[in-house]
Amino acid sequence: MQTQSLLSLLEAVLSGIGVLFLFSLAVFIHELGHFLAARWMGLAIDAFSIGFGPALWKRRVGATEYRIGTIPFGGYVALPQLDPTGMSTIQGEHGGDAAPAAPAPGDDHTGAEPARLLKDIAPWRRIVVSVAGPVGNLLLAVVLACIVFLAPESGAGSADTTVGTVEPASRAFAAGLRPGDRFESISGNAVHNWNEVLAESHFSGDVSNGLRVVVRRRDERLALQLPVTHDREARLVRIEGIAPRLPCRVGAVMTNSPAAQAGLLPQDEVRLLDGQPVAGPDDLIARITAKGAVPVRVGIRRGDREIEVVMTPRFNAEVGRHLIGIDFGGRAAMASQWMQYRKPWLQLRSDAVGVVRILRALVAPRTKGEARRAAGSLSGPLVIVVMLWYQVRSGLIVALAFLRFLCVNLALLNLLPLPVLDGGHIVFALYETVARRKPNARLVNMLSNTFAVLLIGLMVLLLFRDAFSLKRIFGAREPAAQERAAPADASAPVPADPAEPRDEAP
Repeated sequence: MQTQSLLSLLEAVLSGIGVLFLFSLAVFIHELGHFLAARWMGLAIDAFSIGFGPALWKRRVGATEYRIGTIPFGGYVALPQLDPTGMSTIQGEHGGDAAPAAPAPGDDHTGAEPARLLKDIAPWRRIVVSVAGPVGNLLLAVVLACIVFLAPESGAGSADTTVGTVEPASRAFAAGLRPGDRFESISGNAVHNWNEVLAESHFSGDVSNGLRVVVRRRDERLALQLPVTHDREARLVRIEGIAPRLPCRVGAVMTNSPAAQAGLLPQDEVRLLDGQPVAGPDDLIARITAKGAVPVRVGIRRGDREIEVVMTPRFNAEVGRHLIGIDFGGRAAMASQWMQYRKPWLQLRSDAVGVVRILRALVAPRTKGEARRAAGSLSGPLVIVVMLWYQVRSGLIVALAFLRFLCVNLALLNLLPLPVLDGGHIVFALYETVARRKPNARLVNMLSNTFAVLLIGLMVLLLFRDAFSLKRIFGAREPAAQERAAPADASAPVPADPAEPRDEAP
């Protein structure tokens, strides 16, 4: 028991180191892009920092101070010719070590410390520097997408839009949805996998009128109106009572279990039970439990072969039901949102579409309540770290795929045309190029300071909301059952049960 506790502690420490490294890598690449471009364009560089707050480590090389801050969620490159006030507002004059920037026209510096005289930088050079950070993230995302593509196939499978189960007592069943139906569109938007079904259900859903969906049932296309419900714990709107058809792939076979005696092997995919299709791990577990100690015919796919074996479930007094002795494992169910595709360009497109979908819902909502639901689905740094923690514990490739997802998010969000962000600097430089004069310095300073304060306030708000959400989810969670299938909703902000899912025990 003590050895097991030590191993668990070691695993937790290594996972924490992995989270810190991967998160810092995304920030480092972004800031390195700015840094290299600024050096190339001849800008003065006061500081290069990974993290905010007081420095844990710092060293000055030439005119630039390199820092590692105490708060690892972010970083910056202090460029006084590009952003003389924005980072000062956030970081507090970069910890008091950076020299003041050149005065803005009209500023009164009487009695103040003389400011440095920095040469003006052409607008196109400022654009290059501003774009370089997001470009760095996108380049890293491309590399990570290629790694995911080249990695061996994992046990995870991608859930398409086919409905695996529909609870007979649910409103979706009453509205006409049946197992085997394949979603083609929701509210007029085409869907290609189950995560897109979840996303469109959340953003397009109208609690009062439900969703307009088009499904294919064999050779027939049907238009249905499906009711939706609020999942307040996960902050999602979803179609109630349904689950996707999931690959039912064996993760492990228990020694001397009915499955082992019948010859089942890890990586076998259970497809049929007594001749009927299996919708997923949950469906198989429920049907095995209902069968009891009755011999069942299990159809499996092993590589390119279809095999049928017969086994008799065995009663397990510990869990109080009949089992066949297989463990699906958390990695053997549905692929997460960032593991839906193998081709690199499809991975990147999926990541980008997810960001654009939320931004579009916030800026130009098309249905009632869409903007409010989009805002409710936003997560702050705390939830991101928790999610990254679970990806690291799930495996290296899954963690790298999530890092790719983060890099695409970081790149696109930083290109938003808001002061303090890279997109804001691009807008100011474009204005100067078109108008052939600089924007009003006082207005720029006011906007930069205002948006810096708003950005800090938003981060604090999201941090508190994340803390309450995590406390509600984990604090109210009952002890996990010994066996259960992996959650069908892989795109929820935080897994409802962080325990490694187990489906069958001997």
